Amino acid sequence: MVVILDTCCIMPEFWFVDGVPNKLLEKAEQLGYTFALPEIVLQELVANFRDKLDSAKKKHSEFNSLARLEDVDYESLIHQRTEEYDKILRKVFDERENERKVLPLPKVKHQDVIKRICDRRKPFRHEGDKGYKDFLLWRTIVAVAKVEQVCFVSENTADFGDRNQLLTDYRDDLRRAGIPTERVLYYSSPKDFYDIECKPKLDRLREIEEGVSEGKVGSFDLEKWLLQMGPQLYEDVKLNPTYFFDEEWLTSATVIHTGIPEGFNSDSAYRLDDQLVWIDIAFRQALTIKAVGRIPDGPVEGWASYEEDSFELDILMRVFFDEVAQTISNFAIQLVEHSPKDS
Repeated sequence: MVVILDTCCIMPEFWFVDGVPNKLLEKAEQLGYTFALPEIVLQELVANFRDKLDSAKKKHSEFNSLARLEDVDYESLIHQRTEEYDKILRKVFDERENERKVLPLPKVKHQDVIKRICDRRKPFRHEGDKGYKDFLLWRTIVAVAKVEQVCFVSENTADFGDRNQLLTDYRDDLRRAGIPTERVLYYSSPKDFYDIECKPKLDRLREIEEGVSEGKVGSFDLEKWLLQMGPQLYEDVKLNPTYFFDEEWLTSATVIHTGIPEGFNSDSAYRLDDQLVWIDIAFRQALTIKAVGRIPDGPVEGWASYEEDSFELDILMRVFFDEVAQTISNFAIQLVEHSPKDS
């Protein structure tokens, strides 16, 4: 799902560091949503940022005049900071391609705009052509909705929707474009979006995290699965024999036996789609490690030998859990960084 916030839902928070927009962004990403910023919204944010700087300039100009301080070139500073803000904003959304992105301006014909104005269809109003930027925003949403589910959040209920439902003109647009109207979900406030769309799914992820502490993922018995997997669980883990043993001549190591896992814990569960959940799980397990190599100074040169011992290790495991099939579809294992030789 692609989540799109209107400008009015982002301001006055410009930097996506704190406040409602940033919290929504973090929660949306935990649910596997893509947070998209339409170009028209980005440009509105930049323009409003410049207006805020210009407003602050007037206060400082008066202070400098009263204090007889040297003149400051505020216009150059405002221009510089506005350009920097534009670049920073684009970087915030471009550096995490799968989770965030900037949507380009839609390709719109002038005759389509004029016809819509003359027909007095939303977002254009009866008093004239006001609503052009909102029209570009809507056309951006339609372009995305052709291929993906969209969740559009705007407090501009006069032009876009009422009681979390798009106005008739927009639903008609979707039908004409051959797009199911349910492909675009509309929420009239960030709070409604969070309470209705995000919170139930986030609660489900918390239930999964809490269930892990009991060795369960839903109805799936995690502890039983780990015992059944045994040493096979660690087949793809590259073990450094000197991580476990002092003998430098050892060249490779494998897990030959596993004990009962215990101490399950998870504080990271993310939804990848409607079916798959990625869960980071920590637990402790006794592993019997066998390391082999050739002794350079043995009875015979290159004498093959081995070392074997059991170690209590902290394990980090990332699983991809299929909620429909109630099974683990994939996993990756990582051992803790401290060496058992030193414990």
